[in-house]
Amino acid sequence: MTTRSLLVVGDPPLCAAVAAALAAEDVALIPATAAAEARLIAEIEGPAGLIASASALAAEPAALAAALKCCGGIGACLAFETGDEEAGARSRGSFELVRSAAALREWAAQLPSRGRGEELGLDPVAAVRAAYGASLPDKARSLAALAAAAAAERADPERIAAVRRLAHRLRGSAGTFGYREFGALAAEIDDALAEEGGEGRWQVIEAALLRLARWSS
Repeated sequence: MTTRSLLVVGDPPLCAAVAAALAAEDVALIPATAAAEARLIAEIEGPAGLIASASALAAEPAALAAALKCCGGIGACLAFETGDEEAGARSRGSFELVRSAAALREWAAQLPSRGRGEELGLDPVAAVRAAYGASLPDKARSLAALAAAAAAERADPERIAAVRRLAHRLRGSAGTFGYREFGALAAEIDDALAEEGGEGRWQVIEAALLRLARWSS
């Protein structure tokens, strides 16, 4: 039987409640505490479905809607963990409102068999980490290209902003998936460009470009 992977977005108590409700089901749960993390995991792993708390959906509906597209549009909004069905109904969007553990099991039983973890012969979390690691050379090249362009046109705020957006995203995602050295490098670039003026920050960028070259191959 093929194990179906499910992305669960919420705090630890929510994830524990979902795990308890689906203990007898053939599913592998991938926890995420933030919508941005969930979107990245969904893009890489392509799970069979997405389960989110009503509060998570209310806080970041756009990011979770984007993550839902990577899950075949199959999502469940949990209202039973807080009992706030009205809030769940308001925030759920395209997510199916689930009011009980029994209803969650019924929802999970209808999911298709999906999950790239099976293709790699890994558990879902390991599959996500492996896929992220395989993408690091491309990420390093993209960051290096933006940083080099900014260094060449040091007075251009748009180039600097573009580097910072990517570096800021990578400093978080790389650490999440265990690539702390790469995350620290992205953080150095982000922090250096956050400083106003001065040649010191460009010295940091030039040194970072040499280190990025090692990740690019």
